Amino acid sequence: MFAEVAKKFLVKPLVLAGFFLFSFFALTASATTVYAPSFPFSLGEFIYEDDYTASTADCNISVWDPSGSLVVNNVLMTEDANGWHYYNFAGSATLGTWPATMSCGTAGVDLIVGDKTFVIATSTGSTAEVADAVATLVNANTNSKIETASSSLVLTIPTAVWGYSGRSLENIANISSGVWNVASSTLFTVGSMGEHLVSNLNGAISNIAYSVWNYTTRLLTGKHLTTDNTELATETYIDTATSTLNTNINTTIQTASSSLAALIDTRASLSSQQAGWTVTMSDFGETPTGEAYQVRLWVLNYESVATDAAELPVITITDAAGSEKLAADTVMIRDSAGVYHYNYTVPADGVGGVWETQISTEVEASKIISTNDYWRLSSSPADVRILSVTDRSVPSITASVELMNQGSSGSDFYYVYCIVDSEENLCGGDDDTDYKSMTEYITAGQTLSRSLSLDVPAAGTYWFKLKARALNEVNWAASAEQFVAEIEVAPSCGDASCNGSETCSSCATDCGQCNNGGGGGGGGGGGAPPPAENENRSPADFGNDGRVDSVDFSILLYFWRTEPPFANPYVDINGDAKVDSVDFSILLYHWGE
Repeated sequence: MFAEVAKKFLVKPLVLAGFFLFSFFALTASATTVYAPSFPFSLGEFIYEDDYTASTADCNISVWDPSGSLVVNNVLMTEDANGWHYYNFAGSATLGTWPATMSCGTAGVDLIVGDKTFVIATSTGSTAEVADAVATLVNANTNSKIETASSSLVLTIPTAVWGYSGRSLENIANISSGVWNVASSTLFTVGSMGEHLVSNLNGAISNIAYSVWNYTTRLLTGKHLTTDNTELATETYIDTATSTLNTNINTTIQTASSSLAALIDTRASLSSQQAGWTVTMSDFGETPTGEAYQVRLWVLNYESVATDAAELPVITITDAAGSEKLAADTVMIRDSAGVYHYNYTVPADGVGGVWETQISTEVEASKIISTNDYWRLSSSPADVRILSVTDRSVPSITASVELMNQGSSGSDFYYVYCIVDSEENLCGGDDDTDYKSMTEYITAGQTLSRSLSLDVPAAGTYWFKLKARALNEVNWAASAEQFVAEIEVAPSCGDASCNGSETCSSCATDCGQCNNGGGGGGGGGGGAPPPAENENRSPADFGNDGRVDSVDFSILLYFWRTEPPFANPYVDINGDAKVDSVDFSILLYHWGE
């Protein structure tokens, strides 16, 4: 039923134009996915029927933690209209491998079960090295800019204090703004992570700017006091202010670097997940010449969500002789986000054998994932038909069948036939009531008629089954016919039927008393003709008693529509080996003679 993991999911045989396609529909074929601790994500799979329509079958998921405890117990998954079945996992801080299974369909009918195991882990050592390197770079850049800013600040403050004409709030604002810009621009050099960090350090940086504002304001107002109200010389105060400013900035940047390293460590772990794209293509088993080959492709991102590739996937089809059948750079058709398809009509003169389909998918810039599928082209496809079960008598059962070669070339065809006691039972194995196989050569377009016989041990309901394939093919054509086997009863005297070798002499009970002349006769006995022919007898005088009356009518009814030879040959008046309305009409003509 279904169709999509390196562990394949079994599907029921698909019946297509008289063919049973015994194939598998592959799901995801990718490595176990790694997720960051406490990071929510989705577990899911695309499920499709054999005709590539979205499956509506219910899917359930179960998840065990690394200790083996069941944490998600057979929960019904959410289903999208495009065949995507998924479950949103809230994440966990517990590290290790989390076994998970996904099952769809009904047990014993069309159940498929797949492995959705995942891993929760922190980043590797290389991630910490990246974090340390970035932190070092931030500190180096920051310290350099702070030293430059501090030197400039030391020169700016005396000028602002002693140069009376320059003592204005605008200069104070410039100093504060300058320090703010230095700190901000330094942290912003690491991109979005730096931006995130800055948003969390606004308070700390604001404190730096406020300190500069506070110090310069006190300088301009001449209030150079320490915390214990001791007045300092301007030069001393400038040195103290500059030292304090540098200390505050350096402490803040060191804290920022530590926070930034932790942030990079987390983001690096997520980045390793984002590299885990999965590209899956459908598995196509076999098709005859002149028919359509179909392929579908699914592109999933690191969260197993269908996502469009950077470019349309490029498809290449190569025949059994190694010739490419599509123009270069032929692309697939987009159906929906992350889902693509392509249909190719195989030419009638296509080379039979194994063909290959290759698909190249650029999931993101300069990252290409290649997938392929091998499938078979059938150049001499078989077809079979059971016309009827002609002999149902135990023990030998005979069926009239036809074997056809619908291909463009002749081939040896291998066919098997069997009698089984249930419709689900296939030919083969040790549970057939009877089984035989044959091989015959059939030219292109030829139909062979055959009578095939098998044995059954007892009366009952059975199925006569036949399947065939070209000898060098793997695709079977099949047909089945239900019948009731019966025990044939030999003719016997007393079964109320004058048949077989029975006569009035050997079985008067069925054929009636023999009339050797004289007397009337009556009843429904068939009666044998008199030993001596009466040349004046009416042709409708079946009883040969010289009269055509109800006795003759009774005899005619006894032999009505029976099979010859007739114990009383007179009843077939016109000699056409039948006792029917023609004989009855002649009887009426002679009535009363």
